[in-house]
Amino acid sequence: MASIYEPLPCLDRHIRLLELKPGNPNEIVTTKLTIQNLDDAPDYEALSYTWDISKDQQTIKCDGKLLSVAPNLFDALLRLRDSKSEITLWIDAICINQDDMEEIGHMVRQMPLIYASARRTVCWIACPLSQQAADLLEDLEELRNRLSNQRSCSTTSDIYHSDYKITAKMLEDSTKANRIQDTEAWQQLNSFIQNSYFSRIWIMQDIVCSKTLVIKTPANDVTWERLCSAIEAGLLFSYQHSMPPTSANILVANQFRRNNKTLSDLRDFMIAEQTVMKVSAAIPRDLIYAPLNMFGAEELSPDTLGINMKIGYSNTAYTTYTRAELEIGHICLSLARWTPKQDPNLPSWAPDWGSSQVRLLLSHRKSSFCASSRPAATTRTDPYSPGALLVAGSSVDFVAEIACCLPPRRHCDHYNIAGVNILIFDEWFEFVKDEIDRRKARRATEVDALVQFVETVQAKGCNTIWAPSSLEDKSSNIERAREFIEFLNSEEAESTVELRLFYAACYPAHGRRIGFTRKGRLGLFPEEARRGDVVTILDGCKVPIILRERGQSFINIGESYVNGLMMGEGELQSDFERTEFRIA
Repeated sequence: MASIYEPLPCLDRHIRLLELKPGNPNEIVTTKLTIQNLDDAPDYEALSYTWDISKDQQTIKCDGKLLSVAPNLFDALLRLRDSKSEITLWIDAICINQDDMEEIGHMVRQMPLIYASARRTVCWIACPLSQQAADLLEDLEELRNRLSNQRSCSTTSDIYHSDYKITAKMLEDSTKANRIQDTEAWQQLNSFIQNSYFSRIWIMQDIVCSKTLVIKTPANDVTWERLCSAIEAGLLFSYQHSMPPTSANILVANQFRRNNKTLSDLRDFMIAEQTVMKVSAAIPRDLIYAPLNMFGAEELSPDTLGINMKIGYSNTAYTTYTRAELEIGHICLSLARWTPKQDPNLPSWAPDWGSSQVRLLLSHRKSSFCASSRPAATTRTDPYSPGALLVAGSSVDFVAEIACCLPPRRHCDHYNIAGVNILIFDEWFEFVKDEIDRRKARRATEVDALVQFVETVQAKGCNTIWAPSSLEDKSSNIERAREFIEFLNSEEAESTVELRLFYAACYPAHGRRIGFTRKGRLGLFPEEARRGDVVTILDGCKVPIILRERGQSFINIGESYVNGLMMGEGELQSDFERTEFRIA
């Protein structure tokens, strides 16, 4: 196989391109490799596809010699081949000498530039897309454009934080689009979106770095823009049908398809990996290395990007994960969530990148929280305690009473007011009323309880796409909460679009517990929080962080929403004293 490759004259800007010769279906696939400088290379298309390791290899001709290729790639070549015209392609499995490890390493780092320089990227998905599903895509795109005035609804990397707001009227209007109610078409579309292509982290790099994308299937083509618009409509406007987890991967990747990528983009993508996306990698460390590569972290100096990390598979998972957290800063304390099942070798402040949980990040940059008014100090480790992180801040309260955990919510369940999960809201409301009664000399009114309950379960200030607009008065949302509680307690009550929207706005509560602090503050706490945990305001953190004392150190339990501490009030307490926490 190595005999078809001539050495590249200079690894810097030179690549191989593949000329796919014209042919008929019954003729052998014939190709030719040429060496080109990226600065003056002819127009070419880059192929994005999933590798397969099938032993049932297919044969093509390359430079007059027989070459074995995987079945999925072979099918893509047959689909791309024209009967009359030659096509110029870049395909990693053929254009990179797979027997030359030095060349492979260099070309992996060059892939963002290779995809960005291509005339377009062809996304090959071997899964057929039925005509019914293709029609549904078109109808969903039309629905999205009509309801959002032709603009994208998901304007941030995690989809659900946005200046755009969804209204009950939009949800109601979506039900009038009769052609999108075809259940069989939805099943076929979801089967297509669930293809493993959309779950691979290195495929996300192909998408993010490409200036133009087209999806090719065995029978038809789909524009990338149509797919994204349709998924937006399915995720955000349709409550009668659901979409698979991989649909979020597509929208997140699409948010980063722009030039001049920055440190903020890299951080946002890594945050989305932990909270929104469901991506996979053969080697978990690639969940860090792929973003570093696609955002050019190695090509830019630390002063330009702010990142000083190298891709190296000789590094252990511990070294890679902890180094990544030190580079992306204090946000790691919100991303990490200690659990008994966590890798015992990882510190509590470092997320386990091999295991993510879909949830709303409270400390997202689009939220209006500002628990700490101080700038974040440079994150540093304790020289006397390897693996421990030193962070300045203050202990402001303690967790006192805490209720059961509301399970995480799937992307497809934002408007689904059914099942055991929503019954927990009824338990929570009774818990809140009882605790307010117990802590006050007089009996709490229903309005007292509702106000605190609504502001907490919707994490007022987190600015989700469903959050009540600033123009909507508080009484309207309280009335909606009353209707929601009544709905939970009545078998006859109907689920209106207003109630579905209210429930969607409670997304911050999922994957968390509701509870009170010793000073009577109601809040949302991590699943593993328990009585006696410390509520802290750490320098530079947008939200309170829950720590648990363990010997001479603390372990990081995770971020929280605490009424009366979200806008810097904790720093005004008379007993506010700064200290340094050693987080193990």
